[in-house]
Amino acid sequence: MQTLKLDASHYMTAPGFAFDCMLKHTNVQLERLKQYDFQLFLENGLRGGICHSVKRHVKANIPNIENINYDSNKPITWLTYLDCVNLYGKSMLFALPLKNFEWFNDLSIDITRIENYAEYGYILEVDVIYPNRLHQYHSDFPFLPENKCPPNSKVKKLLTTLESKFNYVVHYRNLKQAIANGLKVKKVHRILRFSQSKWMAPYIELCTNMRVKARNEFERQFWKSLVNSVFGICMENVRKRMLMTLVSTKRGLRDCGSCRYLGETDHENEKCHKDKVKFRKLPQECSAYIYDGFIFDKNFEFVPKNSEEDFGNTRFIFVPSSIHITL
Repeated sequence: MQTLKLDASHYMTAPGFAFDCMLKHTNVQLERLKQYDFQLFLENGLRGGICHSVKRHVKANIPNIENINYDSNKPITWLTYLDCVNLYGKSMLFALPLKNFEWFNDLSIDITRIENYAEYGYILEVDVIYPNRLHQYHSDFPFLPENKCPPNSKVKKLLTTLESKFNYVVHYRNLKQAIANGLKVKKVHRILRFSQSKWMAPYIELCTNMRVKARNEFERQFWKSLVNSVFGICMENVRKRMLMTLVSTKRGLRDCGSCRYLGETDHENEKCHKDKVKFRKLPQECSAYIYDGFIFDKNFEFVPKNSEEDFGNTRFIFVPSSIHITL
């Protein structure tokens, strides 16, 4: 309350409190999406985070280490565990969409020449070819993951595949990274242009500095949550929201019966406290902040480039949704 000048006791959830803190501290005016097509276009680019095991069993080969059977006939190999912290915070320090959303008509634009911090940013719907010559070098961690059903499954998963992508919605900075590593853009279908800036950076830097100065674990987790929750709000699927009312009297139940979103009511033994009222999902307007779920993280520029030696071998990866357009 002393730092952000807001009282958390007036909020139902931490994400709601965190988002208001961000808006108050940055004094930013985010533009609502003016067309429903923008909403559908951006939703196609939200994919989630990556967690997969590339190889299920690996064994280190290191001399003079207890409990390791060193084989001098084999090269020395190490197992390294890397844990990067504050990934959401680092991602939100970059230029983020802000306003002036519009369809861009020049589909021949060369996005490789657009700076990461240019005045305007772009989100594209493209067909991308994944050349066969890159499959061996990118097999540990392919570019441009997509939501699709695995073989013999009806449930969609976020898959990292070496297949070519069609009608793939991607932020221009992610596409630049893929092109720089050998992928080819075959066709551009649509481009959404917007003004961008590092408008969230002051809030992220404040929370990060307060986290460093924290005197106990509660304060550290609190300031961490204020950063992560803002990203969560931008990624929220508002279509899953529901209108729900708790009732304790028969009159209250009758009042709910006139609600247009009432789904079904179960009566058990005529006891009102056991009445169950289920509501259908509410029709939602366009989410005002979904476009800030498109976050690009430069922490992952170490991906393979021209040969296996450039990257080594990846065995297990867990990354939040900031690594690929996932929002």
